[in-house]
Amino acid sequence: MIAYTLKLSMLILLSFPVFASEIQAFARSGKIGIVVDKLSFPESFSKDMASGLTNKILIGVEAIVEDKAAVQTAAVVLIKYDLWNENYKLTFIVGESTTKKTFKAVKEVSAFLSHLRVPDLIMIKDLPKEKGFILKISVFLNPIEKERMDKIRSWVAQNSASIPDPSGLGSVKPIAHRSSSLFNKIFDQYAADSDLASAWREVAISKPLRLADVVHEKE
Repeated sequence: MIAYTLKLSMLILLSFPVFASEIQAFARSGKIGIVVDKLSFPESFSKDMASGLTNKILIGVEAIVEDKAAVQTAAVVLIKYDLWNENYKLTFIVGESTTKKTFKAVKEVSAFLSHLRVPDLIMIKDLPKEKGFILKISVFLNPIEKERMDKIRSWVAQNSASIPDPSGLGSVKPIAHRSSSLFNKIFDQYAADSDLASAWREVAISKPLRLADVVHEKE
């Protein structure tokens, strides 16, 4: 089981824009799954996937009933380019289930992610039969835990340098780190007790749903 806790207050929910991704829910084997369309990954993501390093996509899912998170769960997608075999290995983890796929080209991976189907996320019995609910997803690309980010921020602060003022007046000016804006963007994300942060994050919310309206697929 994926250990996952997403602690976001309503303040954080309101402070992040909700993007144009579309969420559709379906039911199968007593569980609710989702299909996410139109995730707008960064333009550099295709190059990042071909680097040979593992890229991680964390998909946090919340079922919200009467403004409260009734159920929280997550799925993980791991993508790594095999430099030897020249293909892309994708590992899809949902709960205790792991699925592996192989793609020959990056465009095939992009097509898979553009219509991302995540089954078996939420037990139907954990949702109210009569009340409506919405599904909120938070997608993180290569997320970093808060503890690790604190260490990185400390390193950046300790290694900041200064240079003399070229005017000759004897003052000093800090050297601007090109990564400062990136770090600031990441740090802002867990300012209100959020455990995760990443340089790219997308949030989407479904239309109001009822269990009776969710399409049930055959097993």
